[in-house]
Amino acid sequence: MLRGLDVAKVFHVLVTRFKPKPIYKTEQTTSQTHNMADQPAQDFTPRKIKFKAWDQEHKLLMRLNSIECSKGELIKKNHVLLQFTGLLDKEGEEIYDMDILFISLDKYVVFWNETKNGWYYSPLANRENQSPFLMKDAEKMKRFGNFFELSKEALDFKKTIF
Repeated sequence: MLRGLDVAKVFHVLVTRFKPKPIYKTEQTTSQTHNMADQPAQDFTPRKIKFKAWDQEHKLLMRLNSIECSKGELIKKNHVLLQFTGLLDKEGEEIYDMDILFISLDKYVVFWNETKNGWYYSPLANRENQSPFLMKDAEKMKRFGNFFELSKEALDFKKTIF
């Protein structure tokens, strides 16, 4: 223990005289220090989250009127939900999960890659050759249909009912 010295005074002197210098200098302006909660709501536009669904029983691709939600997970019984990628093809048509796209005569399929956490596309003939699905790619492509609509099983089923 220090004799005859007030520990609090010593500590105060040390802290005020030997302040650590900042590693970098920051200059905050009033625009940088405002609270984001003060921003008007019109500055934020949420993205559209849309779905189509493949009806497994009737083998039809359809737009949905409603989707059930259970514990944050979207569910539609006997349907495969297909999410809108947020991108449009060269003619302005919306591109959904598992859509078949053309670049000249080459066919590609769009899908969500769980491990890479993003939209990807690959040639139908070589699904291992995957590339990120970006706006610059979508703008060169033409949507042909959905994988489920164009599968042999779906086409055979449609022939029996139409």
